[in-house]
Amino acid sequence: MNEEIIDQNFVEEEDAGIDWLALAKKLWTKKKYFFISLPIAAVIAIVIALSIPAYYNVEVKLAPEMSTGNRNPTGGLSSLMKSMGIGALSTQNGGDAILPNLYPDLMNSKAFLVSLFDVQVDNKNKKKPISTNYYDYLENYQKIPWWSQAIGGVFEAVEDILPKNEEDEEYDDSAPANASALTKKQAAIVKSIEKKIVCDVDEKTFVITIDVTDQDPVICAEMADSTCRRLQDFITEYRTKKALQEMENVQIQYDKAKIEYEESKAAVAEYNDANWDLVEQDFILEKQALQNEMQLKYSAYSAFASQLITARAKVEEMRPVYTVLDGASVPLKKAGPKRGRIVGGIIFLVFALQAAWILREDIKGMIFSSKKKDDDDEN
Repeated sequence: MNEEIIDQNFVEEEDAGIDWLALAKKLWTKKKYFFISLPIAAVIAIVIALSIPAYYNVEVKLAPEMSTGNRNPTGGLSSLMKSMGIGALSTQNGGDAILPNLYPDLMNSKAFLVSLFDVQVDNKNKKKPISTNYYDYLENYQKIPWWSQAIGGVFEAVEDILPKNEEDEEYDDSAPANASALTKKQAAIVKSIEKKIVCDVDEKTFVITIDVTDQDPVICAEMADSTCRRLQDFITEYRTKKALQEMENVQIQYDKAKIEYEESKAAVAEYNDANWDLVEQDFILEKQALQNEMQLKYSAYSAFASQLITARAKVEEMRPVYTVLDGASVPLKKAGPKRGRIVGGIIFLVFALQAAWILREDIKGMIFSSKKKDDDDEN
């Protein structure tokens, strides 16, 4: 308790040692410098703020269907199939390996980002229409500040002077993008998309939020909706891939069994038509043999038909269901830049730097006296 009182008294004495009024008077005597620097800073700040392109923001929120360990995802269909005499589905509870908390990593993967290259965008603007794919839009229709253009021009000039790498010349930017072998331009577009499209998942509710930022409000909403659908398609493809393969294998066996049954049935009919008036024992035995073979073919055909129904139902049950909590809509207001904050921040920064320069001797004196006091306290 005594130590806290001592520390508080020390702070009060230290604060009392700074004559804020004297410092303010000294700055006021140099006010002419502020009258010159601050208007100039304001003009520069306004130019910088106006040079930054406006952008819009769209959020889409999804709630995925979550299967739990106590719930069989195919329970309803399994009960129905059993009542029809069809084998139950063999599924694993909670067998989804890509959980919602892994979706951000999935969307940041090159394969997913490259898949957005061919998304068609249209700004619905009659004066300045844009109708192209997302890759071309990011490469040719993005506004950038003038200083970025200047820096980019310097780098391009340097690249033109330097000898080109033969390996870079082998890549064709017009060719379809390959996520495992991107060109420099394609890699730059991938990084741009990664910054523009962000996915976040609430760890408690598993609500998926897809945040899209773009310079055009219509294209921003289009990309939010397209990204949402691409993500759902990817997860659907992943979850149903194995079930689809099983269904395709059963379909092949079903088609084969159906053809064999049809051929066997036709053979029985043809044999009966050709020998309808015969009653010999040989005819009867041959007829029974053909009918028995047809029955076997029918049993196999019927079994594969039941398996095919089961496989198709399993594919449908494995399809994930997403509830759209907040869909994509064209934003009416700009998300940024906050030009007022930019101008105010630059003006304050110039004021603080100039004030520090004017009071540099006072600041040095305060620092020196503070160190001297600390040394005296230690002694």
